[in-house]
Amino acid sequence: WITVHPVEGPFVVNLGDHGHFLSNGRFKNADHQAVVNS
Repeated sequence: WITVHPVEGPFVVNLGDHGHFLSNGRFKNADHQAVVNS
């Protein structure tokens, strides 16, 4: 994990899985998982 500080005023586009589909599988999408405290 890295810390990212917000920058005021940018336009952000999150492609998510679309990058994988648009590149015909050349760009791999990351596996996401969440860990919860129980």
